[in-house]
Amino acid sequence: MIDGGESIQSSGSKPLDRRSTDSHREAERRRRQRINNHLNTLRFLLPNTTKTDKASLLAEVVNHVRELGRKAADVATRHGLVPSESDELTLSYCGCENKVIKVILCCEDRPGLNRELIQVIRSVRAKPVKTEMTTVGGRTKIVVMMQWAGGGGEEEIEALKRALKAVIDNGASSGLSGSKRARFYGSIYEGSNARATVSIMAALTPNWERSLLSGLSRPNSFNDGFLNCYTMKLVKPYGAHIGLVPSLRKSSGLRLEVPRNSLRITYQLTTPQVQNVGKTDFREDFFEQMKQRFLNFKKHKYLAELDHFRTLADIQSPKFMVIACADSRVCPSNILGFQPGEAFMIRNVANLVPPLENGPSETNAAVEFAVNTLEVEHILVVGHSSCAGIQALMSMEDDVGSSFVENWVVKGKVAQAKAKADAAHLSFDHQCRHCEKVSINQSLLNLLTYPWIEERVRKEMLSLHGGYYDFQSCTFEKWTLDFNGSSTEDGSFSVKDRVFWS
Repeated sequence: MIDGGESIQSSGSKPLDRRSTDSHREAERRRRQRINNHLNTLRFLLPNTTKTDKASLLAEVVNHVRELGRKAADVATRHGLVPSESDELTLSYCGCENKVIKVILCCEDRPGLNRELIQVIRSVRAKPVKTEMTTVGGRTKIVVMMQWAGGGGEEEIEALKRALKAVIDNGASSGLSGSKRARFYGSIYEGSNARATVSIMAALTPNWERSLLSGLSRPNSFNDGFLNCYTMKLVKPYGAHIGLVPSLRKSSGLRLEVPRNSLRITYQLTTPQVQNVGKTDFREDFFEQMKQRFLNFKKHKYLAELDHFRTLADIQSPKFMVIACADSRVCPSNILGFQPGEAFMIRNVANLVPPLENGPSETNAAVEFAVNTLEVEHILVVGHSSCAGIQALMSMEDDVGSSFVENWVVKGKVAQAKAKADAAHLSFDHQCRHCEKVSINQSLLNLLTYPWIEERVRKEMLSLHGGYYDFQSCTFEKWTLDFNGSSTEDGSFSVKDRVFWS
Protein backbone atom coordinates (compact mmCIF):
# COMPACT_ATOMS: atom_id res chain seq x y z
CA MET A 1 0.00 0.00 0.00
CA ILE A 2 2.72 2.37 0.95
CA ASP A 3 4.76 1.27 -2.02
CA GLY A 4 1.75 1.75 -4.23
CA GLY A 5 1.12 5.18 -2.79
CA GLU A 6 4.68 6.19 -3.27
CA SER A 7 4.51 4.93 -6.82
CA ILE A 8 1.37 6.96 -7.52
CA GLN A 9 2.88 10.08 -6.00
CA SER A 10 6.07 9.66 -8.00
CA SER A 11 4.26 9.14 -11.26
CA GLY A 12 1.98 12.10 -10.57
CA SER A 13 4.94 14.47 -10.10
CA LYS A 14 6.58 13.62 -13.40
CA PRO A 15 4.42 15.93 -15.59
CA LEU A 16 5.11 18.79 -13.19
CA ASP A 17 8.85 18.11 -13.28
CA ARG A 18 8.76 17.88 -17.08
CA ARG A 19 6.92 21.20 -17.42
CA SER A 20 9.32 22.84 -15.00
CA THR A 21 12.31 21.52 -16.94
CA ASP A 22 10.86 22.67 -20.27
CA SER A 23 10.18 26.13 -18.84
CA HIS A 24 13.71 26.34 -17.51
CA ARG A 25 15.15 25.29 -20.86
CA GLU A 26 13.05 27.88 -22.70
CA ALA A 27 14.15 30.62 -20.30
CA GLU A 28 17.77 29.59 -20.74
CA ARG A 29 17.37 29.57 -24.53
CA ARG A 30 15.94 33.09 -24.48
CA ARG A 31 18.75 34.25 -22.19
CA ARG A 32 21.42 32.85 -24.52
CA GLN A 33 19.65 34.46 -27.48
CA ARG A 34 19.68 37.87 -25.76
CA ILE A 35 23.36 37.49 -24.96
CA ASN A 36 24.17 36.53 -28.56
CA ASN A 37 22.13 39.49 -29.88
CA HIS A 38 24.05 41.87 -27.63
CA LEU A 39 27.36 40.35 -28.70
CA ASN A 40 26.40 40.77 -32.37
CA THR A 41 25.54 44.41 -31.65
CA LEU A 42 28.96 44.88 -30.05
CA ARG A 43 30.64 43.38 -33.11
CA PHE A 44 28.69 45.84 -35.24
CA LEU A 45 29.57 48.82 -33.03
CA LEU A 46 33.31 48.20 -32.75
CA PRO A 47 35.30 49.71 -35.61
CA ASN A 48 37.28 47.19 -37.67
CA THR A 49 36.87 44.31 -35.25
CA THR A 50 38.10 40.94 -36.49
CA LYS A 51 37.40 39.01 -33.28
CA THR A 52 34.71 36.33 -33.40
CA ASP A 53 34.97 34.47 -30.09
CA LYS A 54 33.21 35.98 -27.07
CA ALA A 55 36.23 36.37 -24.81
CA SER A 56 38.31 38.23 -27.42
CA LEU A 57 35.35 40.40 -28.37
CA LEU A 58 34.67 41.44 -24.77
CA ALA A 59 38.36 42.16 -24.22
CA GLU A 60 38.35 44.40 -27.30
CA VAL A 61 35.24 46.19 -26.01
CA VAL A 62 36.92 46.84 -22.66
CA ASN A 63 40.01 48.27 -24.36
CA HIS A 64 37.90 50.44 -26.65
CA VAL A 65 35.84 51.86 -23.78
CA ARG A 66 39.01 52.61 -21.80
CA GLU A 67 40.49 54.39 -24.82
CA LEU A 68 37.33 56.47 -25.26
CA GLY A 69 37.42 57.39 -21.58
CA ARG A 70 41.05 58.41 -21.83
CA LYS A 71 40.37 60.60 -24.85
CA ALA A 72 37.34 62.19 -23.22
CA ALA A 73 39.36 62.97 -20.10
CA ASP A 74 42.15 64.38 -22.24
CA VAL A 75 39.69 66.66 -24.05
CA ALA A 76 38.21 67.91 -20.79
CA THR A 77 41.68 68.55 -19.34
CA ARG A 78 43.04 70.24 -22.45
CA HIS A 79 40.16 72.62 -23.06
CA GLY A 80 38.83 73.12 -19.54
CA LEU A 81 35.44 74.02 -20.96
CA VAL A 82 33.20 71.67 -18.99
CA PRO A 83 30.48 73.76 -17.27
CA SER A 84 30.40 73.72 -13.48
CA GLU A 85 27.28 72.94 -11.47
CA SER A 86 27.23 76.41 -9.88
CA ASP A 87 26.88 79.83 -11.52
CA GLU A 88 30.13 81.73 -11.91
CA LEU A 89 31.46 84.93 -13.45
CA THR A 90 35.12 85.86 -13.94
CA LEU A 91 36.66 88.89 -15.66
CA SER A 92 40.36 89.39 -16.32
CA TYR A 93 42.55 91.58 -18.51
CA CYS A 94 44.62 90.18 -21.37
CA GLY A 95 47.46 92.27 -22.74
CA CYS A 96 49.42 95.14 -21.34
CA GLU A 97 47.16 97.97 -22.53
CA ASN A 98 44.05 96.62 -20.79
CA LYS A 99 42.03 96.80 -24.02
CA VAL A 100 41.29 93.07 -24.20
CA ILE A 101 39.28 91.44 -21.45
CA LYS A 102 38.46 87.77 -20.91
CA VAL A 103 34.99 86.92 -19.61
CA ILE A 104 34.14 83.48 -18.27
CA LEU A 105 30.44 82.93 -17.61
CA CYS A 106 28.78 79.72 -16.42
CA CYS A 107 25.01 79.47 -15.97
CA GLU A 108 21.86 77.54 -16.89
CA ASP A 109 21.41 77.17 -20.64
CA ARG A 110 18.26 78.76 -22.03
CA PRO A 111 16.83 80.24 -25.23
CA GLY A 112 17.94 83.80 -25.90
CA LEU A 113 21.16 83.54 -23.88
CA ASN A 114 23.31 84.52 -26.85
CA ARG A 115 21.07 87.46 -27.63
CA GLU A 116 21.37 88.76 -24.05
CA LEU A 117 25.14 88.43 -24.23
CA ILE A 118 25.21 90.44 -27.47
CA GLN A 119 23.29 93.24 -25.81
CA VAL A 120 25.73 93.29 -22.90
CA ILE A 121 28.74 93.48 -25.24
CA ARG A 122 27.14 96.32 -27.17
CA SER A 123 26.29 98.20 -24.00
CA VAL A 124 29.96 98.53 -23.02
CA ARG A 125 31.13 99.39 -26.56
CA ALA A 126 33.24 96.23 -26.92
CA LYS A 127 33.85 93.86 -29.81
CA PRO A 128 34.35 90.09 -29.39
CA VAL A 129 37.43 88.58 -31.03
CA LYS A 130 37.02 84.99 -29.89
CA THR A 131 34.21 82.95 -28.33
CA GLU A 132 34.20 79.42 -26.90
CA MET A 133 31.07 77.67 -25.65
CA THR A 134 30.25 74.37 -24.00
CA THR A 135 26.77 73.09 -23.17
CA VAL A 136 26.13 69.83 -21.30
CA GLY A 137 23.31 68.70 -19.05
CA GLY A 138 21.49 72.01 -19.36
CA ARG A 139 24.55 74.00 -18.17
CA THR A 140 26.50 76.40 -20.40
CA LYS A 141 30.00 77.80 -20.09
CA ILE A 142 30.96 80.73 -22.31
CA VAL A 143 34.41 82.25 -22.67
CA VAL A 144 34.53 85.56 -24.56
CA MET A 145 37.61 87.61 -25.46
CA MET A 146 36.50 91.21 -25.98
CA GLN A 147 38.35 94.21 -27.30
CA TRP A 148 37.43 97.58 -25.83
CA ALA A 149 36.47 100.32 -28.25
CA GLY A 150 37.06 102.93 -25.56
CA GLY A 151 39.30 103.06 -22.56
CA GLY A 152 37.99 100.10 -20.62
CA GLY A 153 38.20 101.86 -17.29
CA GLU A 154 36.77 100.92 -13.91
CA GLU A 155 33.32 102.30 -14.74
CA GLU A 156 33.08 100.17 -17.86
CA ILE A 157 34.27 97.10 -15.93
CA GLU A 158 31.69 97.62 -13.19
CA ALA A 159 28.94 98.16 -15.78
CA LEU A 160 30.00 94.97 -17.54
CA LYS A 161 29.95 93.00 -14.27
CA ARG A 162 26.48 94.21 -13.40
CA ALA A 163 25.13 93.42 -16.85
CA LEU A 164 26.66 89.94 -16.92
CA LYS A 165 25.40 89.20 -13.41
CA ALA A 166 21.93 90.19 -14.61
CA VAL A 167 22.27 87.68 -17.44
CA ILE A 168 23.03 84.92 -14.92
CA ASP A 169 20.23 86.03 -12.58
CA ASN A 170 17.74 86.04 -15.46
CA GLY A 171 18.39 82.36 -16.00
CA ALA A 172 18.11 81.55 -12.30
CA SER A 173 14.87 83.46 -11.88
CA SER A 174 13.28 82.04 -15.01
CA GLY A 175 13.12 78.57 -13.47
CA LEU A 176 14.28 76.95 -16.70
CA SER A 177 16.14 73.75 -16.15
CA GLY A 178 17.76 72.33 -19.24
CA SER A 179 17.36 68.70 -20.13
CA LYS A 180 20.29 66.51 -21.05
CA ARG A 181 21.80 67.92 -24.21
CA ALA A 182 24.77 67.59 -26.46
CA ARG A 183 28.02 68.83 -25.09
CA PHE A 184 29.03 71.62 -27.43
CA TYR A 185 32.42 73.12 -27.92
CA GLY A 186 32.89 75.90 -30.42
CA SER A 187 35.60 78.34 -31.42
CA ILE A 188 34.91 80.95 -34.05
CA TYR A 189 37.40 83.59 -35.05
CA GLU A 190 37.65 86.61 -37.28
CA GLY A 191 41.03 87.57 -38.64
CA SER A 192 43.19 87.75 -41.73
CA ASN A 193 43.77 83.98 -41.94
CA ALA A 194 40.83 82.84 -39.88
CA ARG A 195 38.74 79.72 -40.21
CA ALA A 196 35.55 79.00 -38.37
CA THR A 197 35.89 75.75 -36.50
CA VAL A 198 33.16 73.97 -34.62
CA SER A 199 33.42 70.73 -32.70
CA ILE A 200 30.65 68.90 -30.93
CA MET A 201 30.87 66.28 -28.20
CA ALA A 202 27.60 64.55 -27.42
CA ALA A 203 26.70 62.73 -24.24
CA LEU A 204 24.69 59.58 -24.85
CA THR A 205 20.99 60.14 -24.13
CA PRO A 206 17.99 58.05 -25.17
CA ASN A 207 15.73 60.78 -26.49
CA TRP A 208 17.54 62.26 -29.47
CA GLU A 209 15.44 63.30 -32.45
CA ARG A 210 15.73 60.87 -35.34
CA SER A 211 15.85 63.39 -38.11
CA LEU A 212 18.43 64.82 -40.43
CA LEU A 213 20.25 67.90 -39.25
CA SER A 214 18.53 70.76 -41.00
CA GLY A 215 21.68 72.84 -41.16
CA LEU A 216 23.08 75.82 -39.36
CA SER A 217 20.57 78.34 -38.09
CA ARG A 218 21.02 81.86 -36.90
CA PRO A 219 18.06 82.99 -34.81
CA ASN A 220 20.21 83.27 -31.66
CA SER A 221 23.54 84.01 -33.25
CA PHE A 222 26.19 86.62 -32.77
CA ASN A 223 26.03 88.68 -35.95
CA ASP A 224 25.09 92.18 -37.04
CA GLY A 225 28.73 93.11 -37.37
CA PHE A 226 29.79 91.10 -34.36
CA LEU A 227 31.14 87.60 -34.15
CA ASN A 228 29.51 85.18 -36.58
CA CYS A 229 28.55 82.40 -34.20
CA TYR A 230 25.97 79.87 -35.38
CA THR A 231 23.53 77.86 -33.32
CA MET A 232 23.52 74.14 -34.16
CA LYS A 233 20.96 71.42 -33.60
CA LEU A 234 22.58 68.04 -32.99
CA VAL A 235 20.37 65.10 -33.84
CA LYS A 236 22.52 62.07 -33.10
CA PRO A 237 24.14 60.96 -29.81
CA TYR A 238 27.64 60.74 -31.20
CA GLY A 239 30.61 63.03 -31.63
CA ALA A 240 30.72 65.23 -34.70
CA HIS A 241 32.96 67.78 -36.30
CA ILE A 242 32.80 70.29 -39.10
CA GLY A 243 35.27 72.81 -40.50
CA LEU A 244 33.85 75.86 -42.24
CA VAL A 245 36.00 77.10 -45.10
CA PRO A 246 36.29 80.90 -45.28
CA SER A 247 34.15 81.27 -48.39
CA LEU A 248 31.25 79.43 -46.69
CA ARG A 249 31.36 81.19 -43.33
CA LYS A 250 28.09 83.07 -44.05
CA SER A 251 26.17 80.07 -45.39
CA SER A 252 23.08 78.95 -43.53
CA GLY A 253 22.62 75.81 -45.63
CA LEU A 254 25.61 73.79 -44.46
CA ARG A 255 24.96 70.30 -43.18
CA LEU A 256 26.62 68.48 -40.34
CA GLU A 257 27.31 64.75 -40.67
CA VAL A 258 27.70 62.62 -37.62
CA PRO A 259 30.34 59.92 -37.32
CA ARG A 260 29.24 56.86 -35.33
CA ASN A 261 32.54 55.53 -34.09
CA SER A 262 33.28 58.35 -31.66
CA LEU A 263 31.65 58.41 -28.22
CA ARG A 264 32.20 61.45 -26.00
CA ILE A 265 35.24 62.56 -28.01
CA THR A 266 35.83 66.05 -29.36
CA TYR A 267 38.02 66.66 -32.41
CA GLN A 268 39.56 70.13 -32.72
CA LEU A 269 40.20 70.57 -36.44
CA THR A 270 42.06 73.85 -36.52
CA THR A 271 43.50 76.23 -33.97
CA PRO A 272 44.25 79.48 -35.79
CA GLN A 273 46.02 82.32 -34.06
CA VAL A 274 44.02 85.50 -33.65
CA GLN A 275 46.19 88.31 -34.97
CA ASN A 276 43.62 91.05 -35.49
CA VAL A 277 40.01 91.66 -36.32
CA GLY A 278 40.60 93.44 -39.61
CA LYS A 279 38.48 92.87 -42.70
CA THR A 280 39.79 90.45 -45.33
CA ASP A 281 38.29 89.17 -48.55
CA PHE A 282 38.18 85.47 -47.73
CA ARG A 283 37.01 84.59 -51.24
CA GLU A 284 40.18 86.02 -52.73
CA ASP A 285 42.29 83.90 -50.39
CA PHE A 286 40.35 80.78 -51.27
CA PHE A 287 40.50 81.29 -55.02
CA GLU A 288 44.18 82.14 -54.76
CA GLN A 289 44.73 78.69 -53.26
CA MET A 290 42.61 77.19 -56.03
CA LYS A 291 44.72 78.99 -58.61
CA GLN A 292 47.93 77.60 -57.14
CA ARG A 293 46.49 74.08 -57.18
CA PHE A 294 45.54 74.43 -60.83
CA LEU A 295 48.96 75.75 -61.81
CA ASN A 296 50.58 72.91 -59.88
CA PHE A 297 48.38 70.40 -61.77
CA LYS A 298 49.31 71.97 -65.09
CA LYS A 299 53.03 71.92 -64.37
CA HIS A 300 53.40 68.51 -62.76
CA LYS A 301 50.57 66.57 -64.39
CA TYR A 302 49.31 68.11 -67.63
CA LEU A 303 52.64 69.15 -69.13
CA ALA A 304 54.35 65.99 -67.87
CA GLU A 305 51.75 63.85 -69.70
CA LEU A 306 51.03 66.19 -72.58
CA ASP A 307 50.51 63.48 -75.21
CA HIS A 308 47.97 61.69 -73.03
CA PHE A 309 45.96 64.85 -72.39
CA ARG A 310 46.03 65.78 -76.09
CA THR A 311 44.55 62.37 -76.87
CA LEU A 312 41.87 62.93 -74.23
CA ALA A 313 41.04 66.26 -75.85
CA ASP A 314 39.92 64.33 -78.96
CA ILE A 315 38.19 61.32 -77.43
CA GLN A 316 37.47 59.62 -74.12
CA SER A 317 37.21 55.86 -73.68
CA PRO A 318 36.89 55.13 -69.96
CA LYS A 319 36.53 51.56 -68.77
CA PHE A 320 34.65 52.54 -65.61
CA MET A 321 31.52 54.42 -64.75
CA VAL A 322 31.37 55.50 -61.09
CA ILE A 323 28.15 56.49 -59.33
CA ALA A 324 29.06 58.08 -56.02
CA CYS A 325 27.61 60.33 -53.34
CA ALA A 326 27.92 64.10 -53.66
CA ASP A 327 29.44 64.24 -50.15
CA SER A 328 32.55 66.44 -50.15
CA ARG A 329 34.50 63.84 -48.15
CA VAL A 330 33.95 61.06 -50.68
CA CYS A 331 35.80 61.93 -53.88
CA PRO A 332 36.35 58.76 -55.97
CA SER A 333 39.31 60.27 -57.83
CA ASN A 334 41.18 60.89 -54.57
CA ILE A 335 40.09 57.73 -52.76
CA LEU A 336 40.47 55.23 -55.61
CA GLY A 337 43.10 57.08 -57.64
CA PHE A 338 41.18 57.46 -60.90
CA GLN A 339 43.18 59.48 -63.40
CA PRO A 340 41.72 61.78 -66.08
CA GLY A 341 40.04 59.66 -68.75
CA GLU A 342 39.75 56.49 -66.64
CA ALA A 343 36.27 56.88 -65.16
CA PHE A 344 33.03 58.55 -66.23
CA MET A 345 31.36 59.83 -63.04
CA ILE A 346 28.00 60.98 -61.78
CA ARG A 347 27.48 62.02 -58.16
CA ASN A 348 24.21 62.56 -56.36
CA VAL A 349 22.86 62.60 -52.82
CA ALA A 350 23.15 59.08 -51.31
CA ASN A 351 24.58 57.58 -54.57
CA LEU A 352 21.16 56.34 -55.66
CA VAL A 353 20.22 54.75 -59.00
CA PRO A 354 16.44 54.96 -59.57
CA PRO A 355 14.77 52.05 -61.39
CA LEU A 356 13.60 52.43 -64.99
CA GLU A 357 9.98 52.82 -63.91
CA ASN A 358 10.79 56.09 -62.11
CA GLY A 359 11.35 57.88 -65.39
CA PRO A 360 14.21 60.12 -66.57
CA SER A 361 16.75 61.68 -64.22
CA GLU A 362 20.29 63.05 -64.44
CA THR A 363 21.60 59.75 -63.09
CA ASN A 364 20.04 57.39 -65.64
CA ALA A 365 20.87 59.87 -68.42
CA ALA A 366 24.54 59.61 -67.42
CA VAL A 367 24.25 55.81 -67.16
CA GLU A 368 22.74 55.63 -70.65
CA PHE A 369 25.55 57.72 -72.12
CA ALA A 370 28.25 55.72 -70.33
CA VAL A 371 26.88 52.31 -71.38
CA ASN A 372 25.53 52.95 -74.89
CA THR A 373 27.96 55.61 -76.12
CA LEU A 374 31.17 55.16 -74.17
CA GLU A 375 30.62 51.39 -73.78
CA VAL A 376 32.14 51.18 -70.31
CA GLU A 377 32.95 47.70 -69.03
CA HIS A 378 32.32 48.30 -65.34
CA ILE A 379 29.81 50.28 -63.29
CA LEU A 380 30.83 50.92 -59.68
CA VAL A 381 28.29 52.29 -57.18
CA VAL A 382 30.17 53.76 -54.20
CA GLY A 383 28.47 54.44 -50.85
CA HIS A 384 30.05 55.63 -47.64
CA SER A 385 29.71 55.84 -43.87
CA SER A 386 27.76 58.60 -42.10
CA CYS A 387 25.71 59.42 -45.19
CA ALA A 388 23.31 62.29 -44.49
CA GLY A 389 21.20 61.32 -47.48
CA ILE A 390 20.61 57.85 -46.05
CA GLN A 391 19.82 59.38 -42.65
CA ALA A 392 17.21 61.57 -44.36
CA LEU A 393 15.76 58.49 -46.11
CA MET A 394 15.58 56.48 -42.89
CA SER A 395 13.90 59.41 -41.10
CA MET A 396 11.03 59.60 -43.59
CA GLU A 397 7.76 58.06 -42.47
CA ASP A 398 5.92 58.29 -45.80
CA ASP A 399 6.63 58.62 -49.51
CA VAL A 400 5.92 62.35 -49.70
CA GLY A 401 8.94 64.58 -49.23
CA SER A 402 8.88 68.14 -47.92
CA SER A 403 12.15 69.21 -49.55
CA PHE A 404 14.21 68.59 -52.69
CA VAL A 405 16.45 66.24 -50.70
CA GLU A 406 13.56 64.14 -49.39
CA ASN A 407 11.88 64.02 -52.80
CA TRP A 408 15.14 62.61 -54.18
CA VAL A 409 16.11 60.12 -51.46
CA VAL A 410 12.59 58.66 -51.34
CA LYS A 411 13.61 56.85 -54.53
CA GLY A 412 15.50 54.56 -52.16
CA LYS A 413 12.36 53.55 -50.24
CA VAL A 414 12.82 49.85 -51.14
CA ALA A 415 16.26 49.89 -49.48
CA GLN A 416 14.74 51.71 -46.50
CA ALA A 417 12.12 49.01 -46.01
CA LYS A 418 14.70 46.22 -46.28
CA ALA A 419 17.08 47.90 -43.82
CA LYS A 420 14.36 48.50 -41.23
CA ALA A 421 13.20 44.90 -41.53
CA ASP A 422 16.71 43.44 -41.30
CA ALA A 423 17.89 45.66 -38.42
CA ALA A 424 14.65 46.23 -36.52
CA HIS A 425 16.32 45.28 -33.20
CA LEU A 426 19.16 47.79 -33.66
CA SER A 427 19.25 51.53 -32.97
CA PHE A 428 18.37 54.11 -35.61
CA ASP A 429 22.03 54.88 -36.27
CA HIS A 430 22.87 51.25 -36.87
CA GLN A 431 19.86 50.90 -39.12
CA CYS A 432 21.26 53.82 -41.15
CA ARG A 433 24.65 52.13 -41.39
CA HIS A 434 22.99 48.94 -42.58
CA CYS A 435 20.91 50.88 -45.11
CA GLU A 436 24.05 52.51 -46.52
CA LYS A 437 25.07 49.08 -47.85
CA VAL A 438 21.58 47.83 -48.64
CA SER A 439 20.97 50.88 -50.84
CA ILE A 440 24.12 50.12 -52.86
CA ASN A 441 22.87 46.61 -53.57
CA GLN A 442 19.42 47.96 -54.44
CA SER A 443 20.99 50.42 -56.89
CA LEU A 444 22.82 47.53 -58.55
CA LEU A 445 19.51 45.69 -58.89
CA ASN A 446 17.88 48.86 -60.23
CA LEU A 447 20.54 49.03 -62.94
CA LEU A 448 19.28 45.65 -64.20
CA THR A 449 15.83 47.17 -64.82
CA TYR A 450 17.31 48.96 -67.84
CA PRO A 451 17.16 46.47 -70.77
CA TRP A 452 20.37 47.65 -72.40
CA ILE A 453 22.25 47.15 -69.14
CA GLU A 454 20.66 43.77 -68.39
CA GLU A 455 21.57 42.53 -71.87
CA ARG A 456 25.22 43.54 -71.57
CA VAL A 457 25.53 42.03 -68.08
CA ARG A 458 23.95 38.77 -69.30
CA LYS A 459 26.43 38.66 -72.21
CA GLU A 460 29.30 39.41 -69.76
CA MET A 461 30.11 42.63 -71.60
CA LEU A 462 29.42 44.70 -68.47
CA SER A 463 30.01 44.06 -64.77
CA LEU A 464 28.22 45.76 -61.89
CA HIS A 465 30.12 46.40 -58.66
CA GLY A 466 29.37 47.83 -55.23
CA GLY A 467 31.82 49.70 -53.03
CA TYR A 468 31.60 51.02 -49.45
CA TYR A 469 34.06 53.61 -48.13
CA ASP A 470 34.34 54.07 -44.37
CA PHE A 471 36.15 57.39 -44.07
CA GLN A 472 36.43 57.13 -40.28
CA SER A 473 38.60 54.01 -40.42
CA CYS A 474 39.78 54.58 -44.01
CA THR A 475 38.71 51.16 -45.25
CA PHE A 476 37.07 50.14 -48.51
CA GLU A 477 34.88 47.13 -49.22
CA LYS A 478 34.23 46.02 -52.81
CA TRP A 479 31.98 43.33 -54.26
CA THR A 480 30.51 42.28 -57.63
CA LEU A 481 26.88 41.52 -58.47
CA ASP A 482 26.33 37.84 -59.23
CA PHE A 483 23.91 38.11 -62.14
CA ASN A 484 22.86 34.45 -62.03
CA GLY A 485 21.89 34.65 -58.35
CA SER A 486 20.06 37.99 -58.52
CA SER A 487 16.59 38.93 -59.70
CA THR A 488 14.76 42.23 -60.08
CA GLU A 489 11.41 40.45 -59.87
CA ASP A 490 11.66 39.21 -56.28
CA GLY A 491 14.51 41.51 -55.17
CA SER A 492 16.90 38.63 -54.51
CA PHE A 493 20.54 39.58 -54.53
CA SER A 494 23.78 37.65 -54.70
CA VAL A 495 27.38 38.87 -54.69
CA LYS A 496 30.78 37.43 -55.49
CA ASP A 497 34.43 38.47 -55.35
CA ARG A 498 34.00 40.39 -52.10
CA VAL A 499 37.26 42.00 -50.92
CA PHE A 500 38.17 44.30 -48.02
CA TRP A 501 40.97 46.87 -48.28
CA SER A 502 42.39 48.28 -45.07
